[in-house]
Amino acid sequence: MYVWVILATFLAMIASYTLTIRPDAREITIEPLAEAALGRIVAQHKAAERYALYHRYPHMTHHNYRTVEYVPGLLSDAELQPEMPIGYNLDNTYRSKIFCLSTDYKTSLTMSPGGSNPCDDNEQNMMVTYGAIPQRWLSLNDTTVPSTDLLNAMGRLVASSEGFGYIARTDKTSDPYNPSGSSVQIVNNSLLVYHDDTNEIVHHYLPAPIVNDNDFRSVCNLDSGKGCLVYVSTI
Repeated sequence: MYVWVILATFLAMIASYTLTIRPDAREITIEPLAEAALGRIVAQHKAAERYALYHRYPHMTHHNYRTVEYVPGLLSDAELQPEMPIGYNLDNTYRSKIFCLSTDYKTSLTMSPGGSNPCDDNEQNMMVTYGAIPQRWLSLNDTTVPSTDLLNAMGRLVASSEGFGYIARTDKTSDPYNPSGSSVQIVNNSLLVYHDDTNEIVHHYLPAPIVNDNDFRSVCNLDSGKGCLVYVSTI
């Protein structure tokens, strides 16, 4: 009896090699792992957005819709952690930074000693969360580009209208959607948005002051081969 069990097991193993591989094998085995990896930057960015939300009208101590209580600069762990989902702990993988830009998106406004908050009464305040592409999910051909699995996972995590993806060079510095003349765009092949009139792809450009920010460049610098994941939104 034992011999027959061994023989049946052996024949079953041989037969298994004739089965066709599921066409969606990567979608159900690998891409969920990619989604989990992306979940960290998405969770942190949403926490950063909530921090900004609770530091503006009507959640502030002084009720003036034109003023805000946040200022330009990096958010600390102490500011972010209370807004993170239960179970998510910050580990310095990603950074979240507030930028208050000029109306033409060409200048990053900063605080001066004794001066007013440049984010007050400003419609170009932006939250940017960024960090290196995880080593596990880098493309084998280009270390500044995510793997296909990670790109596919992006489409299931973030709505197509949001500026979430990886940074890449662009020569469309005169594009009407690129007022700062930035040489960097945010790419997400799974989230293509088309213009209603021209049916052309609408690119998400990362404003030049953010691209040239010293802290941002220390982490994300295509000239040095440092590819990045970026999540940008207006606050």
